[in-house]
Amino acid sequence: GRAMSRHEIAYWQVRVRISDLVGGPQDTAVVLIQGTREEAYQRAVRVFGSQRVVGIQKVLGGFWRLRPGVRDRLMILEMFRDFAAEGISPLRAIAARLPTFPLRIRRVLAPIAGAVAAGSGLGEALRFAGFPDREARLIEIGERSGQLVELLERTIELVHETETLRQTLLTVAMYPALVVLVMGGVGWVYRLFVLKNIQQVMVEMGSDLPWASQALVVAMGWFPIVVGIAVLGGCLWRSARAWLLRLPGLRSVAEMIDVMRTLWVIEAGLAASDPLDRSFEYAARLCLTERMTRAARAMARWARGEESGRVPMYERLLDVGYPMDVA
Repeated sequence: GRAMSRHEIAYWQVRVRISDLVGGPQDTAVVLIQGTREEAYQRAVRVFGSQRVVGIQKVLGGFWRLRPGVRDRLMILEMFRDFAAEGISPLRAIAARLPTFPLRIRRVLAPIAGAVAAGSGLGEALRFAGFPDREARLIEIGERSGQLVELLERTIELVHETETLRQTLLTVAMYPALVVLVMGGVGWVYRLFVLKNIQQVMVEMGSDLPWASQALVVAMGWFPIVVGIAVLGGCLWRSARAWLLRLPGLRSVAEMIDVMRTLWVIEAGLAASDPLDRSFEYAARLCLTERMTRAARAMARWARGEESGRVPMYERLLDVGYPMDVA
């Protein structure tokens, strides 16, 4: 069991000592690293030094529970953008604003400050603090290309777009659930207090309930099962999201966001002199819809020259499903 846990890929909380790096009242910080236990430990040692790594613990449950919220991430990204526009380094920005932030923000900034002070770039430091990989990578591209302010702005826009889509999905999922609950509640009240008396009268008159009333009795018998399925769907939200994205209206919105993300990644990659196939591969990882994911991967293969009968880029973009204006 111990041997298996050492080779299990998961998220790990690594506690590191940062008091000698950044000073201040906080002695240690918790960084999040994905991989096996050995990989997580070695990466922490490589960044912070073995003398500063004081403990490692596997993250139990969903990693997303430890991720900073949307408001917190936006607040931190906007802070770095504003200070970077003034030519102020991330570490000085944290030192200037740390006392003004609430405790939850300071807990997020502690591993960022420690990682930056230890020599990491801002993108890698944000990944240590639990920021999504897509946001951290865009900032890394901005650091390599010298366009950190522009890429921070693009990352903020990406967070807003993602949150808008999330709220849309929640709204779409919530409305039918509320309709079912209200109708089911009314049906149960009708069945328990009204239909019961009607049935008794009909029996006394030597007649049966109308077929519609009988159907209601059967439907109300299935109502608890429907509620249970709805609760299970809420628990399995990530899988339910993939199903919701198949709905025509949501799919078109999600595909538009995928196209915007792809353009941002390609533009940032070109500015940083990244290979085109690598940018398309990363864009595929950011896509929400299967169609645009396949399109980005097809363009990555095109960029690597793996397809026979090579055609111009704009023709291939149209072939795999990108809009005309993108091509």
